[in-house]
Amino acid sequence: MTEYRHAARPKYRLKTTTTTQPSILVVGAGPGGLTAAMLLAARGFKVTVCEKDNHVGGRNAAIVRNGYKFDTGPTFLMMKFILDAVFEETGRHIDDYLKCVRLEPMYRLQFADRRIEPTTDREAMLRQLEMHFPGSGGGYDKFIAVEKERFRRMYPCLQKDYATIRQYFPRDLLRALPNLSLGRSLFSVLGDYFGDNDKLKLSFTFQSKYLGMSAWDCPGAFAILPYVEHAFGVYHVMGGLREISEAMARVCLELGVNLRLGSPVKQLLLEGRSVRGVELASGERFLADETVLNADFGYAMKRL
Repeated sequence: MTEYRHAARPKYRLKTTTTTQPSILVVGAGPGGLTAAMLLAARGFKVTVCEKDNHVGGRNAAIVRNGYKFDTGPTFLMMKFILDAVFEETGRHIDDYLKCVRLEPMYRLQFADRRIEPTTDREAMLRQLEMHFPGSGGGYDKFIAVEKERFRRMYPCLQKDYATIRQYFPRDLLRALPNLSLGRSLFSVLGDYFGDNDKLKLSFTFQSKYLGMSAWDCPGAFAILPYVEHAFGVYHVMGGLREISEAMARVCLELGVNLRLGSPVKQLLLEGRSVRGVELASGERFLADETVLNADFGYAMKRL
């Protein structure tokens, strides 16, 4: 199996407001904000996180009722190797903080006349396909081979920040263009592998719902989503996916992050076009050399 990791570690050069340890403010303690806080604290920055709720997690938090926890966000974990790399970057091992169970089979697809249980075990998958869709094994192997190359081309593009117009045209993206199936839908692309067998194609398209799209409207490049599941598997995090945020918060505290829960941000403090810090709803102000905004984009741009 190909090992995918984060891009090369960037070199941070900050114009600091003091001669002491450079400071970073993070607005929002969802998974993104906590990841930023973990990595920056591990790299030597003084980090403060301001979160409006009295708990971490953001959209990945849980509703707790009568001792039961209900995830409000995702229900299983894909591409776990990225999460592994985040913990490794801070000198931790994920297994010391979370128990992640690889699901085999990954899930069950129930049709009126047949049941399929997708798995990362190629031989077991081929046996199921031959039983329910005779002669489709070659299409499955073609799907894995072609989508593996598409993923290899697209993965470096997913690791760029696209902060400037120029960065929208990197060499990696230009190289990946022939692999993007531009103008084609996911359902159409899967026809290259599985012909006119609609039930078989549907078995590899429900991932488009993760994006809130129909398989007939979802861009064909997202055929990498079912490939990712079949290549790397899916995981259940014991206790629910909200435990990821809880684990990240523990790492943040170990690294000395000032985690301010129940501290809603009223507004960003601007100096010209530069963000100098934040003002909380309480009136308290925090200044920092840089601010990471992990709040909801629409809300933040309109209200903060």
